[in-house]
Amino acid sequence: MPFVNQGAWIPSKGARIEVRHSKTVDPGEGEVLIQNHAWGINPIDGKMQSLGIQLDSYPTMFGCDVAGEVVAVGENVTTLKVGGRVLAHPLGLQSKRECELAFQLYSIVEARWAVPIPADMPYEEAAKLPLGILTATTGLYTSQHRALPLPTLKPTPQDGTLLIWGGSSNVGAAANQLATASGFAVVSTASVANHEMVRKLGVVEMFDHRSPSVVLDLVEHLRRKTVLGAFDAIGTAQTTKTIAEILSQLGGGRITSTLPNVNDLPPTVTGKQIFAPASFLHEPAIGEAVWHNFLPQALQNGQIRSVLKTCIAGRGLESIQTGIDEVSNGVSATKVVVVA
Repeated sequence: MPFVNQGAWIPSKGARIEVRHSKTVDPGEGEVLIQNHAWGINPIDGKMQSLGIQLDSYPTMFGCDVAGEVVAVGENVTTLKVGGRVLAHPLGLQSKRECELAFQLYSIVEARWAVPIPADMPYEEAAKLPLGILTATTGLYTSQHRALPLPTLKPTPQDGTLLIWGGSSNVGAAANQLATASGFAVVSTASVANHEMVRKLGVVEMFDHRSPSVVLDLVEHLRRKTVLGAFDAIGTAQTTKTIAEILSQLGGGRITSTLPNVNDLPPTVTGKQIFAPASFLHEPAIGEAVWHNFLPQALQNGQIRSVLKTCIAGRGLESIQTGIDEVSNGVSATKVVVVA
């Protein structure tokens, strides 16, 4: 291969990132090779680095979100061409293939999981989207979770309201847009400063998650509606407890959560954690329906977008550590990105 690759490696659990040589391989059947021009940084990245979550051996790379240019295509790839601009969620953490990991200059991705982006969408904007959309796809549409009707470009109104907690987070913003594209009314929470931003995503009503009366306010608002359950995009013990209290007062329901362990719920409330790649790995028909059939046009017409502020942590692989540190220190309504 004519491509010289490097990656953001950690030599051991908790170690800081070191930029080292990485192998580059030819894409296999159904795969493409992407030259990454931007990487999105997510809260899970810091947890992987410090706690070793999903990392089986060292040294290793990790990461979730990339955007870049297709530089090689494998056999039987008909939807993408060399020079195509895409966003993607590489699956190296699941496949255990080094070439499929995200935090490197070149990544192998299955063509069906690489989404064309509009010509006028900067790579740093595109890199904000993959994990949020993937998590929302799994939580809203797979059989293990909500199994809602799939999103469409011209949604038909459905009977039902979904509570999405954390509407200004990356995952919450994606869930708001996808649920709206499925025709459902969405009620969401965020700090007051972010309400208008979240409303732009199609949300019908906003509530202040910091208000001492938020439980009472939401119960009163939802009491006369058909509530489909709740999507917890924040995933802390406290958010789960608060949502469970709301659903309990409404007669019960299900929480779909990013929290690893959804426990200690009232008898009428159930909960399940989202394993984001499940819509790729276990129910690929769902993944393809959203990522292949819906997303390209939805990105083109602005139906799906990121309204979160962009914070560019720096340029080059060495800046990925800076980005992880910034996210670990806490951000609000902001997506941290590193550009190549």
